[in-house]
Amino acid sequence: MKSAEKVYFASARVLKWRHEESLPGRLERLLKKMDFQKRLEPGEWVAVKTHFGSPGAHRVIGPAFLSRVVAALKAAGAKPFVTDTVRINGLDYLEVANQNGINHLSVGAPVVLADGLYGRDNIIVPAGEILGEVAVSTLIHDAPAMVVVSHIKGHINAGYAGAIKNLAMGGVSASHRVRGWKCGRGAMHSLGEGKLFWDRGPGQGHPGLRRPCGHREGQHRYAAGLRPPAGVCGGFKRG
Repeated sequence: MKSAEKVYFASARVLKWRHEESLPGRLERLLKKMDFQKRLEPGEWVAVKTHFGSPGAHRVIGPAFLSRVVAALKAAGAKPFVTDTVRINGLDYLEVANQNGINHLSVGAPVVLADGLYGRDNIIVPAGEILGEVAVSTLIHDAPAMVVVSHIKGHINAGYAGAIKNLAMGGVSASHRVRGWKCGRGAMHSLGEGKLFWDRGPGQGHPGLRRPCGHREGQHRYAAGLRPPAGVCGGFKRG
């Protein structure tokens, strides 16, 4: 049986006034435990996938942490670059990254757009029964190795978003130059309608509020933010 992977954790509680006890200092200790030299080939290109932010949204992983990831990869003989897919006009998105302190000087490595200035530099790959296929950014698709550096946030559909969303959603372009948005991020937000279901937990929603179908709010079973398909009320056929 394959052994379970180790998960390392560093507390944010600081009891001593010294660099080793700061979060960047603790990250340095965790990175040493990763032993990148055994995992990477000398001179291997490594994508450091993070999120550059949005205009006005600033709570992303900053250069104090990204630069230490880059330094650890360089110490292992790798050639890292920091990357994200385009969310707005590419030149504007690089400026957003710069305003959040993410640039080649602050992180110590090239900061590049994974799917190009126009967000259409991508490759179609199979994506299962619901999505069918998605347009994965070329740099994410072709990178021989990757380190995913994610911040945690609340999400209007999923409730909670982190490393899986940063890679699975953040590694996909908004659209494909020929096949359009239906193989991009927009489709990933909507094409599960009527196919992905979950139960609302106790205490969620407004139990006293009834839908037009007659069911209470808590009796509906569908992905948050998505309406059930025609003729279906929360996963149950109407009588």
